[in-house]
Amino acid sequence: MKEAGGVRGFTLLELLVVMALLSLLMLGMGSALRSTARVEQGVDARLARADAMRVTSDFLRTVLSRVSARQGAASDARPDAHYFSGSAHEVWWLGVIPARHGAGGMHHFRLGIETAGLVLHYQAWRGEALPDWGRAESLLLVAGATRLALRFEDDRHTPSRWVDDWTAPDAMPRRVSLAVTTPSDAWPAVVVQMRPLPGTDPTLASDPSYGGGR
Repeated sequence: MKEAGGVRGFTLLELLVVMALLSLLMLGMGSALRSTARVEQGVDARLARADAMRVTSDFLRTVLSRVSARQGAASDARPDAHYFSGSAHEVWWLGVIPARHGAGGMHHFRLGIETAGLVLHYQAWRGEALPDWGRAESLLLVAGATRLALRFEDDRHTPSRWVDDWTAPDAMPRRVSLAVTTPSDAWPAVVVQMRPLPGTDPTLASDPSYGGGR
């Protein structure tokens, strides 16, 4: 810094140095702010995924735990006595839809992976008639889901064992395990105990009908 006529001032070099330091400081602050924003966005995204996982898991527990053990007449189109069929990647059952998600009552359900993700199709039960999935309503549970892995607990054996496909025409699994995979996460498996609705299990004493069953 030099003096001119008793007034102190900065040289051009000193001004350039100060400006360079200020630029570095601003760059550092900008980088820190961007990093903070990215962290916040990442946290928000993880919280959103966790919330979606919780809501979807709770919904699946609700609809899969309230199943009908009703038996129908076997046919070429439906060889199983029970309205239940399961493979490693898709499951179909007869149960009750929660009233808050629709009209309520007995419905056919089919859960599986489609182009959009994990999709649940449902259609109102119409007696012995098989569901027409082409006219069924659908609910996208997990957008972008790429895989659904299903397993079924067969308690007809001692000890019980888990199988990838349910082939018993006259029995239902005790529990079902569902594992969903998305491009960013592999969800923890959801294990649901299947409880027959009152009045639908022929092995139990007759109870009042529930959810539109007869």
